[in-house]
Amino acid sequence: MEAVGECAKGSGCKCYKKKADDECKYDCEVKKGGKCLERWTSAAGEYVGQCKMGKWPNMCYCGYCFKRCSLDSICKAVGGKCQVKKPRPGKWTQTTHFCDKQRQCKCWVQCQTKACLENIESQLAGNGRELVAQLATKG
Repeated sequence: MEAVGECAKGSGCKCYKKKADDECKYDCEVKKGGKCLERWTSAAGEYVGQCKMGKWPNMCYCGYCFKRCSLDSICKAVGGKCQVKKPRPGKWTQTTHFCDKQRQCKCWVQCQTKACLENIESQLAGNGRELVAQLATKG
């Protein structure tokens, strides 16, 4: 680790910066399916948390965790968007479908009523069954 300054002037206490090693990246990259970056950039996808290790109060932060969601065929079929957080602008509603294995990327649809959402959910369930059947016949 590299000393980057003092905790309080004249205290002798040092602040350290730890580089993003495998242990610090684990939560972001394995559990969340994201990418740990040392610098903030919106080009990397959606911010989903900090890259960190240790237990409070002895935490070490090593970067920012970003996740880029891919639109899967099931969500695409109902006109949805796959994102971690609610899309902007517009009135988006989260469905029960997730677009990734980590269950981080949610399928969001533009629905204003309960009836609309129920219709979308039934379509999602149907498309999911159809896709599983198609994959089974190909394999």
